[in-house]
Amino acid sequence: MVNLPQISGYRRIKRAARACQRCHARKVRCDATVTGYPCTNCRLDSSPCQAFAGGRERRKQLALARARATASEGLKSVTHCAGRSSSEKRRSSTVQLPVSSYQFIQPLEIGKHNLDRLPLLKQAGCLILPDKLDLDVLVRHYFLYVHPFCPLLDEAVFWRAYKRTRDGAKQIPLLLLRAMMFSASCFVPAAVATRCGYDSLLDARDDLYTKAKALYDSGLEKNPLTISRAALLLTFYSSDFDVYANSEWLCIAIREARVTQAKHVHSEELMSDADQTDFRRLWWSCLIRDRTLALGMRRPLQITAADPYPPMLTADDVSDEIFGSVVYTYEVKSALFELLTSLCHFATAVTELASIAFPPSCHAISSIEDPCGELEKLGSAKSALLLWELDWISYMEGKNSSLHPSIPLFSSLLSIHYQSARVALCNRTCFVLNEINDYRTRYFHQLQLCRSELIAAVASVAAHVRQLMVIEAVDKLPISIAAYTTTPYILLSINSQSNAKQSQDLLVLFTAVNRALGTRYHLTRVSNLTSRALWLSKLLKDSSEEEVFDIPRQTNLFTLSLQQYTRLLQYIDGSMSIPRDSAQETEVLYAAASFIPRELSVYATEEPVNDELTPVWLEAMGNFFFGPGNGLALSLCESPRKEDVDTPICAQLDCDDSFSRSLQLPWVLDTGLELLET
Repeated sequence: MVNLPQISGYRRIKRAARACQRCHARKVRCDATVTGYPCTNCRLDSSPCQAFAGGRERRKQLALARARATASEGLKSVTHCAGRSSSEKRRSSTVQLPVSSYQFIQPLEIGKHNLDRLPLLKQAGCLILPDKLDLDVLVRHYFLYVHPFCPLLDEAVFWRAYKRTRDGAKQIPLLLLRAMMFSASCFVPAAVATRCGYDSLLDARDDLYTKAKALYDSGLEKNPLTISRAALLLTFYSSDFDVYANSEWLCIAIREARVTQAKHVHSEELMSDADQTDFRRLWWSCLIRDRTLALGMRRPLQITAADPYPPMLTADDVSDEIFGSVVYTYEVKSALFELLTSLCHFATAVTELASIAFPPSCHAISSIEDPCGELEKLGSAKSALLLWELDWISYMEGKNSSLHPSIPLFSSLLSIHYQSARVALCNRTCFVLNEINDYRTRYFHQLQLCRSELIAAVASVAAHVRQLMVIEAVDKLPISIAAYTTTPYILLSINSQSNAKQSQDLLVLFTAVNRALGTRYHLTRVSNLTSRALWLSKLLKDSSEEEVFDIPRQTNLFTLSLQQYTRLLQYIDGSMSIPRDSAQETEVLYAAASFIPRELSVYATEEPVNDELTPVWLEAMGNFFFGPGNGLALSLCESPRKEDVDTPICAQLDCDDSFSRSLQLPWVLDTGLELLET
């Protein structure tokens, strides 16, 4: 026998003591006893994996099977029909899907009545998940940047299910995982999107949203808790053309959350401690998202003050999560939970303000029946915000910022939420004061105070934006930051026109933030809104040639008078919920610009067109936004017909949303200015 030379470093791998049935039949190496079942071969081939029984064990199993067959022989004829029907039912509900290879995915409940939906889902790619490594990145970024302010899940429970570290661990519904992937897609590195086959993060975000929506539309998911969680995560979707998608998803999330609670009430079953914690997590997340959308998009609340508030989340509710987090340490997780608690208190404190500033009534925004009474309500809302601010400054702001970059990130986000509430409070106060004829005498001091508050709030938003630039956390900002910085950006741009060096420096920061957000979100509509608002502000200032001597110049709001400022606010707030390139977008702009005094010869011409006068500014605006000769045929020079005055604008524009229905054309708004005369 020839002695072969020993290879340096070579060590023969010891064979497994017992292979699985499939590897034994194929006579290939099996690592089932090392890694567990399924083995690597069966897992890669998506095949069932069972232990191989030896000769002695096979004989025992065969004898046991013969005994069972003999015992059940007498009942075979009785149970034949029932057994056949149950086997057919199992065949109809057990369908091999591409996601079945992932053990942590909860199987879809598919019956005969919805088997026809599978081909559509397969064609759309809803049943195929990314590579495990890329999926790990998406899930980790979800818990890094979405979960801290939207605590839908118990992170420790999720990781046990995702890693299958415990027998009998809960599985994850596919719809929920799809929604998590979508909400985290804007925070992952661009290389992850490239590996998944996308050209950009925007493409990845749109595609993941489309697949999650298709899975929801299929109706395969029946659990209301899962549907509510997934719908709430889909509220982070934004589009230039589908501007109401976030509010519609929020409505679904709130509805399914109430169904979840009603199931226990009607069945007279007491909710377990775990179920109560899950419901409190869900309902507080809905509350936070409702207030966030109201402040950012200027929309009415869907969860009003009349709805009962669940008990506040405590440290006992999240103790397992704090110690079982995979992405944060115990100290960081505890600090983030304190920020979440402050956010929950802020959601309750801002409720009264949001109810006043964004009422659900169709005409409440354009007209105020009792301005003095509303000022008192705004004072009460301001007190609630001030009490929250005192607690925030005393206990939370700037605390534990050195532990992890995520702490100053979420701390700045919470501060921007609060400063946006201050801006909304001041803007609503200005609108109410503009409705009072004697505000220059009786409420002059309140106007000055409102002006100071507004300047301080805008400056604070800019300071926090600067801090986010310093810590390089701009790419981790949510889509809501674009809505919160729109009004401050416009006001600072107006102020910079007077050569204010400080305002120009701050504009550079906002421009850099918008440029970074534009790689992850659709912001073309917001950019168009900003440019049109700046054009409108210049038009308003240029139209005011007469000097007003009885109003001190220090009461001006960012170089605009109170009347001009409220006119600009109406346009900004109204345009936040208007789709891009729609006719309504132009109508609102024309409506805001049509209140320029007609007697100014610089904006009017004496040349009759179709027996009427056409303002030069109207033609110039159409040429600027639509090109020469392509302006929309919106005749603001005509006197309104009676049916136009009697018919609400919500019926004229055929709008579904209550806030968009509140937009009024110039002949509906009562401002004391006459329409352009022919």
